[in-house]
Formats: sequence, structure tokens, C-alpha cells
Amino acid sequence: MPFGPRKDHRPDRPQLQVMAAAAEPLGQLVACDVEPGQCADDPLDTPLIQRVRRIGGHTGLLEAGDGTMAALATRAELAAPQDYSRTPVPLTGETARQFERWVDTIVDGMPEATLRWDGERLLGAG
Repeated sequence: MPFGPRKDHRPDRPQLQVMAAAAEPLGQLVACDVEPGQCADDPLDTPLIQRVRRIGGHTGLLEAGDGTMAALATRAELAAPQDYSRTPVPLTGETARQFERWVDTIVDGMPEATLRWDGERLLGAG
């Protein structure tokens, strides 16, 4: 593993990134990737997402992740086969400029928010 600058300011520790996919409701591990930490986070999610689709044999999945899943390319990968995502959207760049308008649009009732359910349990809305 490569060593180098890290967010915790400890250059003496190895850098690595772990992407994992787990199935609900038990949290059973479905797939996992481990990558060197000196590369960008954003493109690492897509190969795992595609592999999970092949393993599961269907789309319409709910993907939950950190802010790296908010990258435009990753969101497009999720939206194309009608998968869903739950991820914090960083308030930077164009997102920061448009965010208030998006919230106002939902609050005003146009367009209507889409709710994602698992039986009687609400999974998310957007």
C-alpha cells in the first residue's frame, strides 16, 4: 500500500479505500473492493455498483453511500437503469448554487417528491 499525505495528517500510515456492498435487512456482504488510497474516490463506486447488479440479476436497487456517490457520473450510472441512491450531496459548485431552488420546488409541491418504500417501511424520498 502506498504511504503519503492523509486527511488525519499521518503520512506514516498506508492509504487505502474500501468500497463494500451489503444486502438489507441483515447487512450481509455482497461484494467488496479495496483500492490504493492515492487515487480519486469518485470513479471507484461505479465498478462495484455494476458488479452488484450482475450478482443480484436485477435493477431498481437502493444504493446508499458517502458524498463520493454524489458525483455526476455515479448518479448517471444509478439513474440509467432506474436504481435509486441515498447520499449526501456536497454543497459546492453548481449544486450549492441550485440547492435552495431545488428545496423550494419540492416545498411548493412541484414536482412531487418520490417516496421509496419496502412494504410499510419508508426507505427514502427525493
